[in-house]
Amino acid sequence: MKSIVYILFSKSLDRFYIGSTIISIDTRLERHLENYYGKNKFTAKAKDWMVFCAIECKSKLQAFKIESHIKRMKSKKYIKNLSLYPEMRQKLLDRYQ
Repeated sequence: MKSIVYILFSKSLDRFYIGSTIISIDTRLERHLENYYGKNKFTAKAKDWMVFCAIECKSKLQAFKIESHIKRMKSKKYIKNLSLYPEMRQKLLDRYQ
């Protein structure tokens, strides 16, 4: 089953949100914008989330590992570079096969 690691960006918060899903990115984004996951969740703080970057993975486990790796980096610069340099995304896919 294919999974996707996605990074959302909110201009109003100037923050990123990192997650993974097995549903389409568009559906997942809609759910975040509609507070489907709850009004107390982090993504409920803004209504201007947009997909900043997405990485298609081979499995849920691979997606979880890549999501965790990105979160551990705690770096806006790292996230921005993931979007700018496709080879960084490929290295993550290779590392967490």
